[in-house]
Amino acid sequence: MIKIVAIFLLALMAIDSAQSAASWSYGGSDGPSTWGSNFAECAASNQSPIDIQHSGSLVDGRLGNFALSMFTAVPPTMQLLNNGHAYITGGYTISDSKVLPGNYQALQFHLHWAANGSTVGSEHFLDNKQYFGELHIVHVNTKYPNISVALGETDGLAVLGFFVKVISTADNSAMEVFMAQNRLQAVAFEDATSNQVPFALSTIFPADFSNYYRYQGSLTTPPCSEAVVWTVFREPIIISQAQVIDFSLYQNKQNAPPNLLIGGNYRPTLPLNGRVVTRPSSELKLKPLTHTGPENWLNSYDACGTMSQSPIDIVHGATVADEKLGKFNRTTFTAIPDKMTLLNNGHALQVNLEGGYTVSDRNVLPGDYQAFQFHLHWAAVNQSRGSEHWIDGKQYFAELHIVHYNTKYASIGEALTQHEGLAVLGVFVAIGSETNENIDLLLNPIAQIQQYNQQMIYSSKFDIGRFLPEDLENYYRYSGSLTTPPCFESVVWTVFNEPIYISRAQVI
Repeated sequence: MIKIVAIFLLALMAIDSAQSAASWSYGGSDGPSTWGSNFAECAASNQSPIDIQHSGSLVDGRLGNFALSMFTAVPPTMQLLNNGHAYITGGYTISDSKVLPGNYQALQFHLHWAANGSTVGSEHFLDNKQYFGELHIVHVNTKYPNISVALGETDGLAVLGFFVKVISTADNSAMEVFMAQNRLQAVAFEDATSNQVPFALSTIFPADFSNYYRYQGSLTTPPCSEAVVWTVFREPIIISQAQVIDFSLYQNKQNAPPNLLIGGNYRPTLPLNGRVVTRPSSELKLKPLTHTGPENWLNSYDACGTMSQSPIDIVHGATVADEKLGKFNRTTFTAIPDKMTLLNNGHALQVNLEGGYTVSDRNVLPGDYQAFQFHLHWAAVNQSRGSEHWIDGKQYFAELHIVHYNTKYASIGEALTQHEGLAVLGVFVAIGSETNENIDLLLNPIAQIQQYNQQMIYSSKFDIGRFLPEDLENYYRYSGSLTTPPCFESVVWTVFNEPIYISRAQVI
């Protein structure tokens, strides 16, 4: 039997001896369905894990971004132990109230993964999807004198959960720091330990920290203390199939058969029972751009200095006709989203979409792309030019971007870093003589979101097609990047040649 939190509980004297001595496992007569008999809190109402339903989660404008710099401290010591854990001594502390409700010091991290021959082993699900594995990083609230006291408080612990996804391509070299076969062989049998060369946890994290879910829950193993502030990130850590094969850790001590592989060490999901799952306010959340101009973005975002960046000045005479590209079908854009939320994201006017349409025509885009937000870039006060793209040296007053993600990826966060992960339709906005009533639908509530991170939900929803030009056949196509940090080169760009028009009065 493997107790996934054994080192955490025993090393820190968290649980009284009676609870520690009780038997539990992931199957058989002492499996999860029986835990409540010996550990009363395992039968309580705020248990973990859960199946996170994105459509059922609520936006919380108070939630901020985790920063990679929070995780760059290298612990003085690290030790691998065959109970699913890597135990950290002297870990970093997160002290940002926008991401966690206190000061939380890292204690340990551990993995849950699929049984041998299975492909699913994560504890949490996302929209009914279970991943191969899940990494948990456990932190304790430093306002409590010890772990035993923290386990009795609803904010005593904070656990960051990262899904682990398997693909068939190259190994994740960052994960090799503790997953390499020679390192795992050193702890192949139960209770075996091995000193680990310390490393910063930031090196193994996925790129996207902006998309996550927050809820109040419990430890996922006995004693199931309801003391955990859970953060579950949408973008998974990627490993290869070859790295999965290296997971040859046994439940028994050496020379004490039978040799049973660890795996399937996950608890089934539990009901929410009225709890609320929240998420940050922006699906594609970017840091506010205040006084830090584009010339300085490279200081914080490496991708902003790479070779295939956007926007560009499109020179018509230098473009090449592609007969494979077809005309966008206007009816695709007539579907009305389930929910539309207007947001001031600090550098653009943005509308987040839930239940947006999907473009599935291979004549216009190289995959199935679902709309999830659109936003507007415009000229500064008393200026007439503010579009991001130019055509033949001409810049327009503004530019509307309709952002879609490739649905072959599990989440927007995952698509964000992949080639052709996103598709953005760019529509120029020019100044004309007549009022554009469609734009009024968008702009009328703007007085309600004057401050950064303010948002409002549209009471009357509308289709996106009304913001497109009449001509959907003449456009330019190229592979580029996000036009704001983190500048990932994941965008299939479509820039329509014909602009839409607004009046001078609407600009004011």
